[in-house]
Amino acid sequence: MPVPTAVLALVIVSLGACAGGPEARKAKRYAEHQQCPEQRPQLCTMEYVPVCALLENGRRKEYASACNACSDTEVIGYNPDACP
Repeated sequence: MPVPTAVLALVIVSLGACAGGPEARKAKRYAEHQQCPEQRPQLCTMEYVPVCALLENGRRKEYASACNACSDTEVIGYNPDACP
């Protein structure tokens, strides 16, 4: 029994929407993090409130504070918890 063209088209569109392209996955990953300010800090206090930062290359790195994380130009954003 042949599959109706409309059903086949709907399945293809649905699968494409679920997968998302690399830009969609990248945007979702960045949206989950607090963004660093445009003006990066030049000096930070010596507080220890660890954050898990997302680097431009997609890796994560732990910093002592959000200020320390955002002072690194490779950091895109951070989560307010230590890295797992």
